[in-house]
Amino acid sequence: PSLGDFDIDEVESRHIRAFVIELRTKELRENEKLAPRTVRNIYGLLVTMFHDAVADGLIGTTPCTLRRGVLPKKADKDPAWRAGAIYTRAEVEMLISDRRVPEDRRVFYAIKGLAGLRHGEAASLRWRQYDRTLEPLGGLSLEQTKTGVPRRVPVHPTLARVLAEWKLAGWERMFGRPPTDDDLVVPTRNVTERSRQEAPKALCLDLEVLKLRDRRGHDL
Repeated sequence: PSLGDFDIDEVESRHIRAFVIELRTKELRENEKLAPRTVRNIYGLLVTMFHDAVADGLIGTTPCTLRRGVLPKKADKDPAWRAGAIYTRAEVEMLISDRRVPEDRRVFYAIKGLAGLRHGEAASLRWRQYDRTLEPLGGLSLEQTKTGVPRRVPVHPTLARVLAEWKLAGWERMFGRPPTDDDLVVPTRNVTERSRQEAPKALCLDLEVLKLRDRRGHDL
């Protein structure tokens, strides 16, 4: 609503500044405001959009030029929360073994929790990337990483057992056929890659069912 009525070449720095200040003061619910990181992420998306507009010749210069102090410092809404946002061994065991959690999500949590994969790495993982013959542990050869540099991750024996059962029977039970080497290890029910938007919602539901406190998938 603050910027949407402008043509792209009408937006000036003062409009961007007013928008950022509006985000910083906007109340979502009673006494609850957007986290500083969220405000910076929204502004970062604007920066990318206007830089692309310059590159495409739609505008001459970007209006995303703010004075020092307009953007909030990088910080969590609750600075003390992140340090305690960890899972205990018992909690991970529940997430990967409790039958109240759907089987495919148990496998997904095992990959994140026992191999330390980020969401994108786990969601894009295909069976051909899992080499069980490596010694002393099998390995996951990651192709899509945050840094862009492929890497290999050792497979914990518990994760190896989870993947073996999933490939032998679980995957076929869910999708009606055995997996091929090019199939995703843990796809959605539509056999597509799990999105960053839906995975946190599913995790919140599972944590609630297991009566565990709220955390993120990245904390695994």
